Amino acid sequence: MAAAFTNSASFFLDGDGSVWLAGQCGLKARNFRHNWGFEKCNLPDIQDITSIAVLGSSLCCADSNGQVWSFQNLNQKPMKFRTIGKPIALLSCANSYLFALDNEGGLWNITSGATLIAENVDQVACGTYCVSYTSGDDLFVLLHGTNVPKTIFTGNISSLANWSSLMFVSDGNCYCIQQQHLQSIQTYDVRPKLVRIQMKPLKVGCDSQFRWILDEEGNLWKASTYQKDGFSMLVGITNVSSFMCGPNWTFIKLHSEEVYGYGNNSYYQLGLQAKGNIATPSPLPKNVHSLYSDETSCDSCVLKDLMEWKVEDIEEFNQIKAFLRKHKTEIEKIKKQSKIPAPSGVHSTWKELENFLDDKMKRAKQTMAQSTAMREQRLETVEVIEQEIEQLKQQLKERETLLPIAKKELNSFNSSLKKADKTLTDISSTQTSVKKLSKNEQSLNTQLRNVLKKKSLAQQTEQEVTLVLWKMNLCNYQKLFQQNHIDGKMLCFLNEASLLALGMKTRDVSCFLFHVDMMNCTGYNVTQPKKSDCTICLHNTPELTIDLLHEYEIEMDEKIIRNQHWIAPYLLYGVNQFITEFKIDFASLYRIQEALALWKEIHEDHLHKLRLDK
Repeated sequence: MAAAFTNSASFFLDGDGSVWLAGQCGLKARNFRHNWGFEKCNLPDIQDITSIAVLGSSLCCADSNGQVWSFQNLNQKPMKFRTIGKPIALLSCANSYLFALDNEGGLWNITSGATLIAENVDQVACGTYCVSYTSGDDLFVLLHGTNVPKTIFTGNISSLANWSSLMFVSDGNCYCIQQQHLQSIQTYDVRPKLVRIQMKPLKVGCDSQFRWILDEEGNLWKASTYQKDGFSMLVGITNVSSFMCGPNWTFIKLHSEEVYGYGNNSYYQLGLQAKGNIATPSPLPKNVHSLYSDETSCDSCVLKDLMEWKVEDIEEFNQIKAFLRKHKTEIEKIKKQSKIPAPSGVHSTWKELENFLDDKMKRAKQTMAQSTAMREQRLETVEVIEQEIEQLKQQLKERETLLPIAKKELNSFNSSLKKADKTLTDISSTQTSVKKLSKNEQSLNTQLRNVLKKKSLAQQTEQEVTLVLWKMNLCNYQKLFQQNHIDGKMLCFLNEASLLALGMKTRDVSCFLFHVDMMNCTGYNVTQPKKSDCTICLHNTPELTIDLLHEYEIEMDEKIIRNQHWIAPYLLYGVNQFITEFKIDFASLYRIQEALALWKEIHEDHLHKLRLDK
């Protein structure tokens, strides 16, 4: 949902391209409006509005052709303000600075001209003192009036907000840089401060007075802009799905699709009838579609409703896209692809993902063909009804009600097809990237197979150890092993204690030791185990591992197994660290060791056969 704010009004861009206004706005011909609720703005001269922003005393609207228009009066024709020649996905503005993000990830400063300042940008947030944006895993800050961005954080950033303070969420943690530090960020080494609340944060926001956090349980937390910590839960509302901050007021959306207003409503900018400060979240009137729709979930709706995808398939597809965005640079440059890990979802190889997307693409094309035919049927229905009304006006008064219904269905299908076409492009792009990764995976597997045929694991060079770590899916330790000049001989010498001393995590140590044992066998299969192989090795996902634990009546924390991606073979090698890693007592450890001893016998028999296999 696109929105823009003045100090006394809220503008919203609806899904159909219309703009709605709540509050008192000097952009009207008669200056201010004094009614509560929402009013639809008449902007007939602009088609396909994609984003809006308020710059000074003007409302700026971007269209699908990359043109930015400026309204100084909503009842007069707009002026052409800037053009970047590419479709604009987002306008972001604060004070007198205006930025545009195009559909290809290009970030433009269009305040006084059109200057490209960054590429491959994922998120943008413009605040009082700076514009912040993410590119890959890096978070950049560019102070207003400067042209040299500064990297202030590296990590997987899922939510970004910037007003008088800068906030973001990375790997389940929330970080903040307060306003008094933002002004000096270019001169001094300012580090984001960790913000703690009782629940896991999902989304952040901030305005001129407060900083906001939405947690995974649907609760909203707020703290003053000037406080270091001091977050307290907002009383009077739960089950929150999203929120949006104005200058000193907030719109809150629930999972039930209801929208609430909170904060300053002195100029009816919340659309509520009660004027003044709204101290308790209050429900808004339901006449603004954009407040009750989530444009970010349109692709999922298309996949689920129009293309009949399962929920788990949609989650897998979204995980693939997130992974590809994270490794976009490595994939495009086709360099150092051994650093790219294997998929961590339902499909364990890129080849499996390639087959998954091939099937989905085939079904999607069939669905599109069927939907196009259905659209034509509904179009014909509309035309027939219109002709009948003209010919039989007196006799068809009862049937006139069918016309708006049929038109609504037609508009709905047009909208769905437009989104579906965009989704098809998204699937095709993702499919191309997955094919590239699948081909690379096959190439690296072939290299490893040839190396292991020629010499044993202990005879590998430092460079070949990098390939071994890729196969173990421990790419993040390649640099550590190179810094310590670890070749195959040293690799085979490493044990649990030395690996932990090197800084490896317990789960990764267990993974490493398992793969070393497997690769030291002459019958090791580089690609994947056969169906007749070890029962323990075949339980190679967290869910299969949990099933095996239940079968043997072994009680271990399933959440830790899922989050850290433990699989059955790894558990055989991590017993010594179970007390600290899984937080279990000695009595439980003894029972677990007894059960795992049966697993070990099965796996040792498997290893023995592999050693004899030529």
